[in-house]
Amino acid sequence: MTVKYRNDQKPININTARDFSASTLAARALEDKKADAVNIINLTQKTVFADAFVVATATSTTHAQALAKIAFDALQQLGLTVTIQGEQGSDWLVVDASDVVVHIFCNGARELYNLEKLWSDDAGWQDESIIYDSETPDKLAS
Repeated sequence: MTVKYRNDQKPININTARDFSASTLAARALEDKKADAVNIINLTQKTVFADAFVVATATSTTHAQALAKIAFDALQQLGLTVTIQGEQGSDWLVVDASDVVVHIFCNGARELYNLEKLWSDDAGWQDESIIYDSETPDKLAS
């Protein structure tokens, strides 16, 4: 399986993608399938239950289900144990790979729950939380 990234990036064979973090791979796979506003939130200094959240917006519940499947497949190809949580037709789906948790929202739900703000520096955290923002892809941390 090959995941094609934005036009300025080379495709990567997902079977050799162990050089990339799981969160980065999931984020790029979501972008390739037209997810909006993809962010990676670094949780390493904030909690023990996950290292990162990947947050993305889908255009519809059908799109959200397709994005969840793409994230599931990408993370599973890395050898991770992955589950999808959320009911069919839900406006919030979670793809859980233990250290990386992918949240896929329809627009209204993303604004309502606002995970970026909840886990941001503005919420009292000391480090820079959002390490990748699809609006500014050069901000990607290694």
